[in-house]
Amino acid sequence: MKKLGFTLIELLAVIVILAIIAIISVPTVMKTIEDSKKGSFKNGSHGIMKAAEYNYSLNILKNNNPGKIKYMYSGGDELSIPNGYVLDYKGQKPKNGEIIVNDEGQVSLAIYDGTYYATKSKDSDEIEITTVPAGECVIVDTSWTKNSFCVWQFNWNNNRLSFFIWNCCRNTNDNRWSSSN
Repeated sequence: MKKLGFTLIELLAVIVILAIIAIISVPTVMKTIEDSKKGSFKNGSHGIMKAAEYNYSLNILKNNNPGKIKYMYSGGDELSIPNGYVLDYKGQKPKNGEIIVNDEGQVSLAIYDGTYYATKSKDSDEIEITTVPAGECVIVDTSWTKNSFCVWQFNWNNNRLSFFIWNCCRNTNDNRWSSSN
């Protein structure tokens, strides 16, 4: 007599083997997807930074020295101070944050896309991507040193204001700390 199918034991063995393969591969696939999202945001942040540098250079070439330009994002909308400057780049706008181009054309940025924060001080060439809780992402101009750069995050939960300082740098020593109140 000929066998026309698989036994229940053979089918269960195949299902168990497939389950083991899935358990092993799913975390690796999820990490790859997460790294891709983070890399995509870093590349987008780099494009935004280059657009700010380009916009500043274009104004200098037109003999229009704009001085310090501040681009602010809130809810995906862009606003600039002084008014009228718009960054031209492809891709999604940050949900919130700030980009500052100083009067020497150096760019600082602190932007948030809903998952990741991108930060860069004017003295650094590298954009850092971190994952921190949602909140405001702004560059704080402090007066204690000309090379200062801080990213503050504010949260308002249950009638309590909390703040965190992320990526604070002083001079070229790159002293970093985090604190909360």
